[in-house]
Formats: sequence, structure tokens, C-alpha cells
Amino acid sequence: MALYKRRGIWHTDFTVNGQRVRQTLETRDWRQAKQKEKDLIARAKEGKLATGRMASLARLSVDDAFTRYLEQRKIEILNACHEGDISKPVRAFFQNRRLNHISSEDIKAYQSHRVTQRRMPKTVNLEVGVLL
Repeated sequence: MALYKRRGIWHTDFTVNGQRVRQTLETRDWRQAKQKEKDLIARAKEGKLATGRMASLARLSVDDAFTRYLEQRKIEILNACHEGDISKPVRAFFQNRRLNHISSEDIKAYQSHRVTQRRMPKTVNLEVGVLL
């Protein structure tokens, strides 16, 4: 476990269960950095910390993530148009937000928003499924 500064911002470098984690703590305050490091270590021990490829995917915007997903689905299935149509209202609602900034409360807000637009629950669940 190590805290270090890079350009005035605190970063951490530690290993949990044989997996190395190097991450910015996004703070200039040493006390906040110590607390954030403890929180990161706890999340890593629980297995809730995305590292490597998953972390880079989580930084994508919703629009970019859907574009990559639909390109992959075109290879996997014959007709991916249906999933492209389902993704349109999700893209419009979340716009350019990053995937790692979408919380469960945001998804619940999206569901209630779509239900108030008189969409059937099955349709809303399909849209949320594509987002997941």
C-alpha cells in the first residue's frame, strides 16, 4: 500500500489477492486520500473494484458503449437491428454520461420516466437489459 503524488494529485498503488491496483484518488488533500485508499482497498477485498479491461470499458460514454456493443452483436447474430432500436431511448436519456457514473438510482429514474411515457414494463425491461 502506497500513496504518492503525481502533479499534485494523490494516487494509490496496492495489491489485493495477487492483483495489483494503481489508481488516482482524485484529491489534493492527504487526509481525503488516506480515506479513499481505505475505501478502495475494502472494495477490492470484496471483489467490487473493476480493474484492467473492465475499468477501461466503464469509462466509455453510453453512446460509445452502445456503438461497440452493437458492432459486436452484428457479428454474433444475424439481425441486430432490434437491439439498435431498443437502445435509442436509453441513449437519449443518458446522453453522454459515462457507464461508471450510472447508478442504480439512475436506472430506476429511467424506468419510471419510460413508464410515465406509457411504455409497457416488458419494453422498459428490454431497454434496461440492453444497458446492462
